[in-house]
Amino acid sequence: MATALHRLSLELRHSVDPTELPGDPADWLLHPDLSAVEGVPRKHWKIVGDRVAEMTDAEKAAVAAAELAAHKQAKLDRLRAEAVEKLGRATKVYRDARAAVEAARTGDEIDAVELGEFGRNPFDN
Repeated sequence: MATALHRLSLELRHSVDPTELPGDPADWLLHPDLSAVEGVPRKHWKIVGDRVAEMTDAEKAAVAAAELAAHKQAKLDRLRAEAVEKLGRATKVYRDARAAVEAARTGDEIDAVELGEFGRNPFDN
């Protein structure tokens, strides 16, 4: 049994049979020496040749910048989705209120002007 580290994904597997590792066997480091990255978050590991090393400060900064950009984009996407949903609700309320006012103008449903569910009656002062 071996410990194996995938060169690209940095997936670490313990007590594995090397013949059962997925993909190309050359993509895996067997029995990697992890002493250089002890206590270092895996996102700051890199493979140099057949050795595991800690990223430089510049590489760590690039990782942090990419994470920040992804976080900002996710937040922006969430805010846009919320805005679209709120705009949809507001549009429905507006259309319902407008229909009630039109009904009142035509005399079909004077009681519709109460607009209790739409907010303040626009005809009250």
